[in-house]
Amino acid sequence: MKTPRRKESKRVPRRKSAAAEPSTHDDSDAGIDALAERLAPLVRQIQALQEQARALGLFPNDRELLECPKCGLVEDVLAGGQLITNYGVGEPDSGMRFVEPESDDGPFICPGCGGEVRPQDT
Repeated sequence: MKTPRRKESKRVPRRKSAAAEPSTHDDSDAGIDALAERLAPLVRQIQALQEQARALGLFPNDRELLECPKCGLVEDVLAGGQLITNYGVGEPDSGMRFVEPESDDGPFICPGCGGEVRPQDT
């Protein structure tokens, strides 16, 4: 029976520690500002794409799906990304859509019963 050969380990050079390269707070702030400038156009592009998706009836996945605690109307997303509402799994799309809030902290309005719905209620 053969004895397995011992693998030679490769020696990995050590990285310099953070203490070896002094950094100032100003350098860090400049890096963050530069990164923010580079990301801002991408954020605007994502927001525009989400708006286009909404206009096409697609769900941009920017919030939780809604469910009305009063009447049971729920949102669902089909495999193709289309946002629908119905009263149960497998039911056809009702064609109704929850009314978007006017402010970021405002409730959605259920089109079925007029009740207030917040994403965290679901």
